[in-house]
Amino acid sequence: FYLCDILWEGQVWPSSEHIYQACKTLERSQRELIRQLPTPGAAKKYGKRVKIRGDWERVRLDVMRDVIAHKFPFSAKSPLTQLLVGTHPA
Repeated sequence: FYLCDILWEGQVWPSSEHIYQACKTLERSQRELIRQLPTPGAAKKYGKRVKIRGDWERVRLDVMRDVIAHKFPFSAKSPLTQLLVGTHPA
């Protein structure tokens, strides 16, 4: 639920939760509505009301892995990635 801009499919999203909830549906209008919501909690709540795509159970873990890879890119220039790396014991 951490707010941080994430570039996903050519658009900036406010959190990984927004992306994950939007990926539950294939309807572009619902995805965009989720992207515009003010908080990750609002995105999660709305994600329970979308038309779930038929393959969601099969793809949801791959979606989450991809979202996390976008949130924490393998880049020394990514401040969020550096914060995560900094939590590892030296």
